[in-house]
Amino acid sequence: MTLEKPLKEYCSAKFYDLKEYYGITDKNVVRVMSFIVKYKNEEGDYAPLGPITVDMSLTRDNLESKEILIDIIPTKEEATTVYSSGSEFFRALIDKDFVGKKYDLKFELTKQEMSGIANIDFDSKYSLDYTTSSNEEQDKLFEYGLKANEAAKENSFKASVKAGIQAVKSMPLPLCFSKTGNPGYKNPENSNATIIALIKQKYGITEVLKLTFDKADGVDDFRTLVDANTNVASSKIGNHVFYFAFKDKDGSYRFTGGTLRRDHVGFGKFGELYVQDYRPGQDGDANYPMDVYRDYKGTYGVFIFDGSKLK
Repeated sequence: MTLEKPLKEYCSAKFYDLKEYYGITDKNVVRVMSFIVKYKNEEGDYAPLGPITVDMSLTRDNLESKEILIDIIPTKEEATTVYSSGSEFFRALIDKDFVGKKYDLKFELTKQEMSGIANIDFDSKYSLDYTTSSNEEQDKLFEYGLKANEAAKENSFKASVKAGIQAVKSMPLPLCFSKTGNPGYKNPENSNATIIALIKQKYGITEVLKLTFDKADGVDDFRTLVDANTNVASSKIGNHVFYFAFKDKDGSYRFTGGTLRRDHVGFGKFGELYVQDYRPGQDGDANYPMDVYRDYKGTYGVFIFDGSKLK
């Protein structure tokens, strides 16, 4: 989509909440642009091809650009456009009901009140020829669409991380590393060496930097959490939150937080010690970009920063 002005110039201040209406929690997504696919009927008018609305995720970079890349059915290697789950473009274009048919198509902006994006006119006409297709081919195309969509998420997250690495060069050292006065856990079995070993195992890294403890949440090393419904212990959680940094495999740096935890396994016994994710507070801090790729893979609260500022 080629525009005369940056996309942000077509955006109003009001739009629907991304988490509530689309289930989007990725902070890199700032808007959703929606399309509907239409086909030319026998009367020469364009009518909806089906019920699918295509909801495309937009980043801040998209809003600053005059050119918006829209993947239709991309290769897995080149896919970068991310859509809300269940609303991808391939779902609107692949269906056994289309077998044996040829369509003149176009797609148009829709849900303009929800997205706050309007007054965009662009040429989106194309054709789709399924006259020699089959049910089996449609099934294969659909499966490929699913895989390409997953690849797009991963490719997009990796691209966001690369952009974040460049952005942090002008940011200071995170404030969490300036905390002092708490030496950490008292019991030798919860020593710094033990914590560092657990961190290395959890994050798949070889070196932990700047291990720092926040203010203690209690006198003892742990406190016991009790299930409110059963009044039975659910876990033991550490009273000492810690922060740490590490160099990632690409040579850039990350920081995050954690605390020690043991889950109740029954009969008054608790399981193996592990590091529970803990997102560092950023009150008064720079707005460090999150490692969205790690978040996508299930590790919460890891941020990118300029490790050259570590001393």
